Amino acid sequence: MEAQGMLPRIKEHSFQVARVAGFLARNIITRRPELDLALIEAGALLHDIAKTECLRTKGDHVKRGEEMLLALGFPSLARILSQHVRLSEEVLENNRMDEAVLVHYADKRVLHDDIVDLENRFDYLKKTYGRTPEILERIELLFQETRSLEERIFAHLSFSPQDLKSLLSKPNDPAICDHT
Repeated sequence: MEAQGMLPRIKEHSFQVARVAGFLARNIITRRPELDLALIEAGALLHDIAKTECLRTKGDHVKRGEEMLLALGFPSLARILSQHVRLSEEVLENNRMDEAVLVHYADKRVLHDDIVDLENRFDYLKKTYGRTPEILERIELLFQETRSLEERIFAHLSFSPQDLKSLLSKPNDPAICDHT
């Protein structure tokens, strides 16, 4: 993060995404022991690694971040990063539950550094990026996919999506990433 000159607000967002993804993973891992908790944490922390650069260059932060991680020899992290905005068709079609799914979903639950519900997060996306009917349609499709994904994830959990923020705001919560 430091080497890439990541803006503080992007760091804070990434730390919060890591907390959410890690919390979900720790609660799912008893039913899905094949999940790699360290990979989830690293993927969440690095999912926006190229965003600061791409704000300056107007490049695609997903593609640039994936290229960076591949060049550094981290293909598993690159795969997670490449899907943090939109999951691959293979993952969607096969209803896979893996590290990329949890990082992707956690990113959709964090607006800046606040844990929000999907409606608030997608309202923000529509207002910020929905410049054309085509883009608005893609955002709506992503919202529907993410809502379905949320149902799949929470089928493995003993709490609801509405509980996530309050569970993570408790003192001494078992957050995977404590950056304070």
